[in-house]
Amino acid sequence: MGLRGDDVKIEPITAAFAGGAATGRLEIAGAGPGRSVSFSASCTNGNLGQAIVAAEGFVAERKRSRPVAASTFLGDKANVRFTLNVSATGRFGAPYSYKGGGDAVLEGAELGKVRMLGLLSELLKFTSLRFTTARTSFKIDGARLEFPDVKVTGANSAIDAHGTYVLDRHELDIKAKIYPFGQSKLLPEVLVGAVLAPFSDVFEMRMTGSVEKPSWSLAKGPGSLLHNLAQPSQAGAKASAPAPAIAPGQRP
Repeated sequence: MGLRGDDVKIEPITAAFAGGAATGRLEIAGAGPGRSVSFSASCTNGNLGQAIVAAEGFVAERKRSRPVAASTFLGDKANVRFTLNVSATGRFGAPYSYKGGGDAVLEGAELGKVRMLGLLSELLKFTSLRFTTARTSFKIDGARLEFPDVKVTGANSAIDAHGTYVLDRHELDIKAKIYPFGQSKLLPEVLVGAVLAPFSDVFEMRMTGSVEKPSWSLAKGPGSLLHNLAQPSQAGAKASAPAPAIAPGQRP
């Protein structure tokens, strides 16, 4: 710990967090309204469920409200581990003033129990999506979190996504392309994946709502595609339909 005038520097900081090991540094500079805070932190092998409970407890205490249960975000008893690196600088006492960034990795055979991913399996009922790893970088821009490149992979499926999350309004806006057979090693699914590859736009989806109540919508689902393909055929059928026969003695 270092103290110089009004400036305070604490490093290294080590602690146990969410069943994992956390390290970091903290620096507070200046005095009064202009005081700034810079920090960096890393956590390895943390438990996602425990982290959610800790984060929700902190937010609820600040808002003097009841914390949201971890099961709202994650299936009961799901064992998902995470690694997180983050650094940012902002104004003291202004949580939505920070700018910075970081990266995160989630791993676990039960990653599909994370509610935002689990809802996909409910929507795409023709296949069982099994995810085991999620990787993302992120940018902190005040109340806005930007995710330029999110990759989720698993035993048989993959997702490429990007989007934003607005912290103060709890608003999600994520666009994702789903590859329901993209990681499969089984020959039938590999063949199906190869057939569907030219139609990857079919599985473009968008997630909106909040983290507590996310909502996926299928932008160009198979049903919509087939409907659109059917329309020209029907129109063509009408255009090429033979003219009605004219009875003898009847003028055309």
